[in-house]
Amino acid sequence: MYKRAVLWLAPLLALTLYTHLVGVNRGNSDFVPVGRQQSTAFYNFHPDEETLIRAALDFTDPLAPPLTAYGTLSLYLLKFALIGHAPVDLDTPQDAALIFTKARALSALISFSSLIVLWCIGCRWWTPQPTALAVLLFAMSPLAIQQAHFYTVDGLFTLCSLATLYTILRATGSNAWHSYALVGLLIGCTGAVRLNGLLLGFILLLGHFTHTRDLLSNKLAPFKLPALAALIAILSLVAWQPYLVSDPALIWRADSHADFAFSFGIARGTALQTWTLVDVHTLPYVHYLTTLLPQAVGWPLTLAALAGILHIAWRGDREPRLLLLWVVLCFLIVGGLHTKPIRYLFPLLPFLTLFFADLCYKLQPRLGLALAVVVALSTIAYGLAFAHIYTREDSRIQAARWLAEHAPADALIGLEKGAFTLHKLIDGTRAGDLNILSLFYTGPYMLCGQRADYLHQRTQRFEHIALIDVNRYRQFTAVPERYPVAASFYHQLTAGSLGYEQVARFKHYPVLFGIDYHDDHAEPSFLGYDHPTVLVFARRDNFDPAFAQWQRQIAQDPHCPDRVLRNISDALNNNDLPRARQLVEDHLAISPASQPIAQLLAAETYHRLDLPKLAEQARNTYTRPLVTSLRNSPTRHRIPAASAASLVELGLPDLALAMLAEGASESVFYPLGAMSDMADSYIAVAQRLLTDQHLGHMEQVLELSTQLYEKPAAYNTLARSAYFYKNYTRARAMWQRSLALDPAQENIRQALSQLTTETTP
Repeated sequence: MYKRAVLWLAPLLALTLYTHLVGVNRGNSDFVPVGRQQSTAFYNFHPDEETLIRAALDFTDPLAPPLTAYGTLSLYLLKFALIGHAPVDLDTPQDAALIFTKARALSALISFSSLIVLWCIGCRWWTPQPTALAVLLFAMSPLAIQQAHFYTVDGLFTLCSLATLYTILRATGSNAWHSYALVGLLIGCTGAVRLNGLLLGFILLLGHFTHTRDLLSNKLAPFKLPALAALIAILSLVAWQPYLVSDPALIWRADSHADFAFSFGIARGTALQTWTLVDVHTLPYVHYLTTLLPQAVGWPLTLAALAGILHIAWRGDREPRLLLLWVVLCFLIVGGLHTKPIRYLFPLLPFLTLFFADLCYKLQPRLGLALAVVVALSTIAYGLAFAHIYTREDSRIQAARWLAEHAPADALIGLEKGAFTLHKLIDGTRAGDLNILSLFYTGPYMLCGQRADYLHQRTQRFEHIALIDVNRYRQFTAVPERYPVAASFYHQLTAGSLGYEQVARFKHYPVLFGIDYHDDHAEPSFLGYDHPTVLVFARRDNFDPAFAQWQRQIAQDPHCPDRVLRNISDALNNNDLPRARQLVEDHLAISPASQPIAQLLAAETYHRLDLPKLAEQARNTYTRPLVTSLRNSPTRHRIPAASAASLVELGLPDLALAMLAEGASESVFYPLGAMSDMADSYIAVAQRLLTDQHLGHMEQVLELSTQLYEKPAAYNTLARSAYFYKNYTRARAMWQRSLALDPAQENIRQALSQLTTETTP
């Protein structure tokens, strides 16, 4: 028996060793951006991996962990693996390369361990042949290969859940107290990776009370053994994460992405983020089965796994059905979430391969063998093709090389920030920020025309633009009804209609024997970690007319509300309140949920109609995102000015001034470092008011800006306004204050010197 098992396992281990370890040190490179004093570099592109590694290095106090979004067991494990190596700066290439390689080797070890436990589970009721099939399919699936190449919690969670389920199957068959104690220990460990691991306790209970000997031959009371396991599970969880007892409020803190409550809110969709926009129109549960699972393992194994599930549910034995119950519980939790990353499928994958192997084993021998061979060969081919990705240099590094060689040395390159950015690969003196993120947070508070103007101001500085398809493009183009300008910008840019032409493209497809597996439309993180598409564009001579033509076109976009909002504001300015009410209610009835400016106009309309309850309701709808999904926005302080600029553009300066005054009063809740930028945004609104000859409003806005942060520009404009109205005393005071802030303003010093008296210039 053991010799046959070795014969089956040996080729599996050889394939697994290759696919899981090839390119484990990927990221080492001889490409170094200009200006950096080093001969080599190390680049990593998996944000979750970097977050875990940095957290493990910073993890010194179990009562105050650096993050709560994940459990601490993954931090302890990596901390132990890195004993004796604690660099001061993880950004040092040599230190980073060593640490990331160790972490990835640990991830590969976890993956191997999962295969061993899966083998042990399968051998409980099968011969080695079907068990080997399940292990092979799991090991060679592209999703498993990718997870083995990065240190994340998904691999560890899969191993812990497999080990726990194996001990559950053994414990419920033996009724030994020490087996139940071990189950409790492992449940606590699984919960210390992810809290939903505690649901394994339900599997234990069901397994305990469905075993024929539990209630008949057990001399102890029926609940004593499960109670023992529950007690040890709680003690185990608290031992790994003592802050759950010492400071349970930490788990509900929602200050950053590192906090569990904040991450859970993102997963549920209560707080949209740029990377969750691709999930807005996906169907719960169905999307995993029709889109993500085929991407993760290929269509043959997807269909085979679904058939295996139906087989276990219909004719499976007790133990496989317990495993199926765990799969169903996990799927019910993750499948209904707003966010649907492909990695959520990974903990389910080993059980899906087991179910299919069981189906092949139960079928007529020739049919089962043929089905197994077809699915195995297709999965092996897809897995080997995917592993080939790690033999090649990352497409982002290749794009950076191209830009270093072909882009003029004095030319700015437009880049995006985000999880899969090129910023770390481009010399800081040449890198410019498109800052599309600003449109994500403040765009809904701007008119479409203003958003297009913003993009024109950003892009006109760049000779080249380099985009990663899954960084921002896929996200914004997935929701054109919410972000029409950003979506259209990306569509027109890639189509060559914005005065830029594509001059280079870098992409590594999974490939085997010269056959490419085209996966351009796969889930963004599945591509972004190791093989995204990088597009490089160069500016043409017709940039200005091409961009101006697009700006005219975007005003006609059916998702842009500018025309309707102007009609509402015209009705308000003409005091045609019934028409204003009809227009705003019709618009809000058919428009997307995020229409904050329309809500402001609705509140103003109801206020003038003396309908206080409706006015308050509309105003609360405007405010709600600011206290929920946008409360941690890095640009929240710009939203009052964004709304005010829209209202000024709509001809409602009084309402704009009220919004700015409200924003200034709430500025105490914003970070102190944001006050300078917030003052600049107020000054920009004042300039627009000046253009429209609303001089009184302009002065009040500038006064508000000085309350936020004193800027010479604000005082200079106030001085010129006072000078125009022959208020020379005020003009003198304003210019003096401006010079106190910036003595180098020679033109202001000359203007001040011309005020020879307090009453005449």
